Amino acid sequence: MRQNQHTERLCRQRLRRKKLIRRQPCNLDPLRQQGFGQSRGELHDFMDGFGRGVEAYNEAKSASVEVYGWDVATQEGVFVGGFTDQNAAKTITEGLLDQGVDIVMPVAGSLFQATLQAIQDRGGEGLSIIGVNSDGFDTAGADFQSFYLTSVLKNMANATRDAVLQIAKDGFDNTVYDGTLANDGVGIAPFHDFEPQITPELQSELDALTQQIIDGTVDVG
Repeated sequence: MRQNQHTERLCRQRLRRKKLIRRQPCNLDPLRQQGFGQSRGELHDFMDGFGRGVEAYNEAKSASVEVYGWDVATQEGVFVGGFTDQNAAKTITEGLLDQGVDIVMPVAGSLFQATLQAIQDRGGEGLSIIGVNSDGFDTAGADFQSFYLTSVLKNMANATRDAVLQIAKDGFDNTVYDGTLANDGVGIAPFHDFEPQITPELQSELDALTQQIIDGTVDVG
């Protein structure tokens, strides 16, 4: 089983638009955001969706949100080079924060811990993180939960359930399982402490975008 890379991108666009819409009406500086880890294809999918979502939002809202640390066109970005060096990850995060980045999406396994620490060291005001794979809020310590805007989810429990039921019904085969928004194989986590900032209008936009992604009327590449 694996998650479909295309649907990962779709989920990323949904996520990106949400957070941009939330912050822009507050007359804050344009968002600058970043994900990092190791340069591998499946990680690029996260960041491509991130970047394309920003582009879509800028076009729809006549905004000028910037993405730091990843370029969709050139497929170049900032990487730790592995998944164990917390010091390097924190240094990268600090450099991004120095450039004005206010939302960080570290596509880097456990290195999100370094990002959380860097955000906490800056006082956390106006800064947040987007988790990947699972809901980071659930596993973060109490001192860090408030930094989680949301998380990009690979709903592996649903994938496993669907695969087992399919095997029980038809027997085993090697067909690839594609996790999509339609079958709840991917998604985004709740907004937790940010929930009060999600207006009914914004939620309606999210719901509409989700359906457009499922219908195929929105294509993120």
